[in-house]
Amino acid sequence: DSTVPMQRTGNISSDANRVVKRDSRKPNPEQKLKSNSAQPQDEDEFVEELVAGRKERVPLYRTYRYRMHSADTRSWLVNEMVRRTMSAVIRSGGVITKGERRLKTRSRVWCVNRSPFVHGKHKDHFWMRTRRILFSYKQDAYDALEEPNLRKSAFKIAEKLPGIVATRVTEKTPGVLALPEMY
Repeated sequence: DSTVPMQRTGNISSDANRVVKRDSRKPNPEQKLKSNSAQPQDEDEFVEELVAGRKERVPLYRTYRYRMHSADTRSWLVNEMVRRTMSAVIRSGGVITKGERRLKTRSRVWCVNRSPFVHGKHKDHFWMRTRRILFSYKQDAYDALEEPNLRKSAFKIAEKLPGIVATRVTEKTPGVLALPEMY
């Protein structure tokens, strides 16, 4: 068994001369560093060691958020478009992070005079309800580098939707990926 002096903590005078036995099964980190630095490695061994140490690469995700709304009286229309969009996203390799979330339905009511008649009760009331749904997904940026068509797939899917459903797509890019696009 190897012995090493105990680290100084608390009362220095009492602990300074004490020696602690180290468990021989646990390697000493100082010895490990010395043994690694003594053996020169060529580049291939170094790369193999790095690759073997990692299970897989670190994914970089671009996050896309769809916000759809429609003022149509057919409430099922927005639901159908969200369902179609989500299936297209999954087919293109995206991972849905937050499922469909229904936002508050906006109701707008206004009244219009029927004619320039004297009575104030002579008005027509109109209303409009806007149904809104939000969902977001992420797509691996490495896939977009391999297949450039995937880079703008979120916007291409939104273009295919009918005009009666307004779609707003926002993209969040990791800072590492934004640098090459800026320069």
